[in-house]
Amino acid sequence: DVENIGYEAVNMAMDYLNFDDKDDRIIPTHFVMRDSIKLGDKDFVIQQPLQYKLSSDTDFDTFAKQTFLFIYNPTVNNANRDNIYRAYLYFVLEMEKLYRNEKVGKELLTSLAQCFNRLFDIDERCEVDIGKFTILMEMIKEAIMENATTKFKKSIIVNISAYVYRRLAAILSLRESNENYKLKKIQHEIYRISADMIGFEDVSEKNYASIISNFHKIGINYSFLYLFKEPKKHEIEDPFSPDEFMYLKAMQIHDRIISPSDREQMIPVSEMFEYAFSKMDQSGHLVMLNLYVRDMVYGVLVCDIPYNIFSYYESLIYQVSCAIRILHLLMYTQETGNQLKESLEIITKNNLRLDTLAKQDELTGIYNRRGFYIEAENLMKEEVEQHKYIKVRSAHTANQ
Repeated sequence: DVENIGYEAVNMAMDYLNFDDKDDRIIPTHFVMRDSIKLGDKDFVIQQPLQYKLSSDTDFDTFAKQTFLFIYNPTVNNANRDNIYRAYLYFVLEMEKLYRNEKVGKELLTSLAQCFNRLFDIDERCEVDIGKFTILMEMIKEAIMENATTKFKKSIIVNISAYVYRRLAAILSLRESNENYKLKKIQHEIYRISADMIGFEDVSEKNYASIISNFHKIGINYSFLYLFKEPKKHEIEDPFSPDEFMYLKAMQIHDRIISPSDREQMIPVSEMFEYAFSKMDQSGHLVMLNLYVRDMVYGVLVCDIPYNIFSYYESLIYQVSCAIRILHLLMYTQETGNQLKESLEIITKNNLRLDTLAKQDELTGIYNRRGFYIEAENLMKEEVEQHKYIKVRSAHTANQ
């Protein structure tokens, strides 16, 4: 955070002035969410819409196009954007009639209400910013009030504004309720990532796909799980040098999960984004998120994490990183167990072989003195056990 950096910089400057030089200071990092987004070069955004004055010369088609970029949040590549814009354009053109006409009838008021309601009915993904829309409405209201010459028209404008603000308040309340539900669902899905790893019985590299299998439920449409060949230990003061290649363990395209074969996994670091974009069926953005647990770095997650859940970035990374660590430990434990089992089998076979060799004559292959005594003792024990069984059996028959 720039405030923490500035505060520490001033403290260091004071120490320097007081001839109390100290080592560099290390500031603990934490996630800082930036409220910014870059639009295309052709897009024009009015940063201060209140400076845009309505007049008799105003082209309301141009006004609608420019102000739409102010109220619309392009959080995803939404095919519904054109529909939202058309609904907004119709609403603005109805407002133009209210602005230019002195006589206002019931028909215009009904049409205005219908256009307004249609706009927010179409806006299923809540991409129209209510706060910015309210600022825009206030600006239009003031312009129409200044242009109105009769008290009747002014009273109509006040009533329309009151209706719009009541509806906006209801829409905002509904959005907040829906957003709280979505956030709880997102939290649940994120916490499940590492929890599901513990329940695996058969562990293999195919389980990497399970880590990203539910990403589409939280709004992530594309994700690519790149890991190093082996986890890297990285301290703060160590320079970090990535490998030339990374390994694509799993990728997600909407609700489809793909586990690349061993032959397809190795991807040059310089081509990671290019490869990911080649698998996407539409244009969009991709973000690279580091996967680590303490000083162990496992790889990166390249995904199109939506803006509305970006505040869950840290939680998502921790859960994915922990899941990968758990999977690594399980695979290591399984591999160690298999090696131990294999070693025990080899030792058992070697012991049997050594035991056989110890009881045989090296030249003839028949039992030697040691082998004779061992086999004789075994035969005697078998005879004694058999004799006891016969005696018990005879006694039991006599009692009957």
